[in-house]
Amino acid sequence: MRRIRRSTKALRARRVSNTQSLTVTEQVQAELPTENEVNTAEATVANWIERGKDIRDRATPAIDARNSAIMDAWDISKAAEKRIW
Repeated sequence: MRRIRRSTKALRARRVSNTQSLTVTEQVQAELPTENEVNTAEATVANWIERGKDIRDRATPAIDARNSAIMDAWDISKAAEKRIW
């Protein structure tokens, strides 16, 4: 119980006063990105998404071929196993 009381008192002591929170808010406001920076970041992300889709589209046939080869090999191994038993 004493431990909880000490923890509560420690948390209350850490609370930020209003003047400090206003200072933090002003600092945050000063560091907010400009509209140009936001637009640039959005364009960059959109470019990444398009490039990712392009990579996926180019890789899909190779992935399908790989999966098909794996399934064929699996079927062959199962058929060989049946012949053994």
